[in-house]
Amino acid sequence: MSKISKLLWSGGLLLLGLAVSNAQSTNNNTITITLSDRPAHPIPKLYGVMFEDINHSGDGGLLAQLLRNPALQIKNPKTDQAGALEAWQAIGGIMLKAIDLSNNLPLSQALPNALEVTIPAGKTGAVLNSGYWGIKINQQWTYTATFYAKLAKNAVVKCGPKLAVQLISKDQPGTLFVEKNVISPCLDKTWQKFEVKIRPGQSATNANNAFAIKFTSTSQTNEVVHVTLVNLIPPTFKNRPNGVRRDLAEATASLKGSFWRYGGNNIEGFSPSNRWFWNHTIGPILQRPGRIGNWGYVNTDGFGLLEVLQYTEDLNMEFIGSVWSGLSLSPFKPVPESEIDKYIQEAIDMINFIIGPTSTAPGALRARLGHPEPFNMRWCEIGNEDFFSKESYAYRWQHLATALMKEFPKLKFIATTDPNDVKLSPIPHAYDIHSYSSPQYYVQHTHDYDKWPRNGPKIFQLEFAANTKLGQQPRFPTQEGAVAEAAYMTGFERNSDVVQGIAYAPTFCNTQVSEASQWHPNLINFDAMTVTKNPSYYVQQMFAQFLGDRYLPSNIPTKPGSVDWSATITSTGDTIFLKVVNIALPWKPAARVTIHTLENSVNSNNPPVNGKIPTRSSRKFSHVLPSQAVIAMVIPKA
Repeated sequence: MSKISKLLWSGGLLLLGLAVSNAQSTNNNTITITLSDRPAHPIPKLYGVMFEDINHSGDGGLLAQLLRNPALQIKNPKTDQAGALEAWQAIGGIMLKAIDLSNNLPLSQALPNALEVTIPAGKTGAVLNSGYWGIKINQQWTYTATFYAKLAKNAVVKCGPKLAVQLISKDQPGTLFVEKNVISPCLDKTWQKFEVKIRPGQSATNANNAFAIKFTSTSQTNEVVHVTLVNLIPPTFKNRPNGVRRDLAEATASLKGSFWRYGGNNIEGFSPSNRWFWNHTIGPILQRPGRIGNWGYVNTDGFGLLEVLQYTEDLNMEFIGSVWSGLSLSPFKPVPESEIDKYIQEAIDMINFIIGPTSTAPGALRARLGHPEPFNMRWCEIGNEDFFSKESYAYRWQHLATALMKEFPKLKFIATTDPNDVKLSPIPHAYDIHSYSSPQYYVQHTHDYDKWPRNGPKIFQLEFAANTKLGQQPRFPTQEGAVAEAAYMTGFERNSDVVQGIAYAPTFCNTQVSEASQWHPNLINFDAMTVTKNPSYYVQQMFAQFLGDRYLPSNIPTKPGSVDWSATITSTGDTIFLKVVNIALPWKPAARVTIHTLENSVNSNNPPVNGKIPTRSSRKFSHVLPSQAVIAMVIPKA
């Protein structure tokens, strides 16, 4: 893959000669692309980002909070001590267990569980949390540690042990990056919140580190302390409280996406009671109960709806939301038609929280939480992948869409079945079509939307990826897959009068340990220390960055089977963006100009860099296009 700039063009028709490397020939095939001087339809800001909490992309990913299992949510300490204590351990002779305080002064009804720490008389020990399989220690960062603590109800002492917080190495026992005493009045039998700012004296070379709360007994008897909602937050993107991990935010921002799709099977749950409730994810963290997410791990909901909306706004993206459609997973059991209406008000309230005026109760709540202005949302999905219960979607859509279209006449609603599955009424404004397949599939389906009706619903493709090869899922996106996706994406641009938005999926994956991830490949891989942008990332970035406002018709008189292309132009008519894809295999370099390409096999995984074609003032130019290549040409008007 390569990004190329730039050429000059003086207006009118433009002829581009390309020598195309072809696997079936030792010679280069020359083709000519003729670009019209008359733009066709306007082109939307097609490219965006899809998010659902899979692969620890929320907790342990975008959410900057570093500690796993911070409030012992969901797990039952009475039946699953090991699960309730996940990521926690005790050192120094103190005793640790998880306890359910539901009937015994819990921190909140939402967070009834806590650590019960027993410190032997006169002893010092600590409880450790190893984070999401590791913690990055950076001496340039100031971390904010917070936790709630109190003495047990039956404690004999009146004032509890001395407290300190630490960052320590697990690789090298005894290595202490920082320790700071917690300055507080007497620790008594009422919950107190403690907050400490800490800055390490040195950085760690790896992530095998832990956060610790140290307890020093000041009593002649054992002391019992309850601790919960323990957070460790490094500097965040735009310094937002409870904000987003900076390097992941910067990688997301660099995609140049125009929208953030929030949904996926994140919202569905395994039953109506287990689904995602928007109003359980807002407000103080100690009032958020969390849930078992659809990918098998606890979602703390620290990265709640308001945090997501604020992050979307910080990225200057439009928000595409999703309301629950009455379908739960496992085994895809829908709500009966007789019961669906009771979920309509919940959907209305969620939408009003996002875009409603402050005269509505949810809009007023949004204002009280610090954001009086509505967020930017023009499209909203009803459900996610409802083709799993397409027959029931007909009545679920009818009830929900009818009510929501009446309540929000300016908002457009997206159906989530296949357009051919079942007839829907009222007619959807758009359909969201998902596909995961092989590189060969995408190469063969670049013209899928050429014959889509121009006077009906629009199309979104908010999940797609070349994620199989020979029946297997590669762990990382490959160059072959990325190039095939690029070929497919030229069809989106050509048909952007009906295709309104597309997104690769999934976007994020925590690769620190194998148990952190559930799906491969992904756009952005990360661990506690680093972020890796995969080949498909650079295709998505390239297509979003080099995009005009109007589609520019073009043609190749005799098109070789390995080439796809797309041309767009700015509304002012001063710049053309031409993307050309050569999917020819096997890979081999065939460059005659100074240009950097991905010089590796089709299974390689490395980024492109910019190259240049010498500037010239002409309506013709030529260039050699290697096999397995994607190029973007920026052609300003002379």
